[in-house]
Amino acid sequence: MKKLLIITIFLTNFLFADYNYTEQNSGKIDMHGGKSDSLGNSSFGNMNVQKPITPIAPKALIENEEKKLENKIIEKKEITK
Repeated sequence: MKKLLIITIFLTNFLFADYNYTEQNSGKIDMHGGKSDSLGNSSFGNMNVQKPITPIAPKALIENEEKKLENKIIEKKEITK
């Protein structure tokens, strides 16, 4: 029973591997991440690593907050008069 199980596992793996490399599916599976034969990148410039940009606050919201602060200061001056 153990031998039969081992043989069926071996044959199914062989059949699936053979199917993956037939003509209709050739080139679709790339286990190394690229078309080259080497496993590593050829240079550090080709790694496509992008640095994050710093977030910028919207200008309209900043202007509205400044106007609100100015209005509060003016109101306080009027109240104290």
